[in-house]
Amino acid sequence: MPRFSRLSLAPLLLPALACLSMPAFAGTPHVHGQGLLQLVREGETLWVELTVPAMDVVGFEQLPTQPQRVRDVEQAAQRLGDVAHLLKLPPAAGCEVQTASVESGLLPVAAQAPRHHADHDHDHDHDHDHDHDHADFHGHLELSCKRPDALRSVEIVLFVTLPRLERLIVQSLGETSAQEVRLQRGGDYRVVLP
Repeated sequence: MPRFSRLSLAPLLLPALACLSMPAFAGTPHVHGQGLLQLVREGETLWVELTVPAMDVVGFEQLPTQPQRVRDVEQAAQRLGDVAHLLKLPPAAGCEVQTASVESGLLPVAAQAPRHHADHDHDHDHDHDHDHDHADFHGHLELSCKRPDALRSVEIVLFVTLPRLERLIVQSLGETSAQEVRLQRGGDYRVVLP
C-alpha cells in the first residue's frame, strides 16, 4: 500500500519525507528498538503512518502458531490501530479517526494459525536463526480535525504502548514545511507540528 496515497500534495511532499528518512534507515531499514512515525497535516486531515519491527511490538518475528502468540499479534494490531495508543492529540482540535488499518506479515497467518496448526503434526515453534526473517507492523490512520489550527503539537505515547521501543523517528509534514525529530525513551515526547 503506497504511503499517503490519498494526499493531493503527495507528489510534492513525499520526496521531502524520503529525504528525511534516508539517514535513519540507509542500509538498515529494519532496526530493532527503532520505529518510524510519519504525520502529515493537510487542511482538516491528519494522516498517521507507523512502521515498527514486530520484535518491538510482540517480542517475536516468526509466524505465530501457538494460540497465545496469535492472540498477541491480533491484540497488537488492535492497539496500533487506535490513535490513543500512538498519540495524545489536543482535545481542542476535535480530531476523529476516519479510517484505520494495521498490516503485518504476521497477521494473515495469525488469523488462520489455529486451523493451519491442526492440519499437521510437526512442531513449528522451534527457534529460527535466519537473518532474513524480519516482520514489521504498519499502521495507517486518517483523522479529520474540526479545528486544525488547534493541532499545533502532539504528545507521542507509543513508548508506553511498546515497552521494547527505544527510539522513534518522527517525520512531520505540514502544507508549507517538514521536519524530523528523533525521540528516545525517557526523553521529551512532545512534537511540534509544522
